[in-house]
Amino acid sequence: MGYIEDARRPLHSLVYLLPLILAYEIGAWMVNPSQPIVQQDRVIAYHLVRMFWSLFGATGFFLPGIAIIIILLVTHVLSGQPWKVHWSTLLGMGGESFVWTLPLFLLYRWIRVMSSTPSPRSEWFENVVVSTGAGVYEEMIFRLILITALVIVLEDVLRIKKDKALIWSVLIAAILFSAHHYEPLGGEPYRFGSFVFRTLAGIYLGAMFLFRGYGITAGCHVIYNVVVVTLDAIPP
Repeated sequence: MGYIEDARRPLHSLVYLLPLILAYEIGAWMVNPSQPIVQQDRVIAYHLVRMFWSLFGATGFFLPGIAIIIILLVTHVLSGQPWKVHWSTLLGMGGESFVWTLPLFLLYRWIRVMSSTPSPRSEWFENVVVSTGAGVYEEMIFRLILITALVIVLEDVLRIKKDKALIWSVLIAAILFSAHHYEPLGGEPYRFGSFVFRTLAGIYLGAMFLFRGYGITAGCHVIYNVVVVTLDAIPP
């Protein structure tokens, strides 16, 4: 199995993202040791996963992270692939995640939605923590879960051709991904420019998910978020 297919394997995605999951959990605790869940709930996607667990009476600090691990482990078992991790593949995934952020930065500059007011330096670490969680959990919900579910419904239930089902799934997931940042679900007031950018970014990330898998897509999202909040924290 070559690198291209190897990097898409659920097991590699799990091992690749596990440090980011742990970094987010630990970072949220460092920012707010008394109430880390309050800090984590700034990531709406994380909050949605925690709400899902609460339907079954389960609450806990690590449950959303456990959800990612369970999904990827089950997917790996069902795939019948070997339990072998290639460390060279993980290194390649890191480099590939970084490369795929470049079109996002160009798109961001073109849409001109970058904030003109830098974040205070005192908030930089907190914003990095939130950015890490957002990249991992938003890709979990809007790509790994939602696109997969939409493809199943459109193709298997509604009998739409596979290529059209994929296109519609990516588009619907991208619109919902963009919309969830705004009130009432998210905390931001609606802005047309940022909505367009996030929808286009969602389409880009959705296509990346289909071709390169969850691990690389989430890694790309995290790197992009962290670089943006870091640049915003640098005084002009």
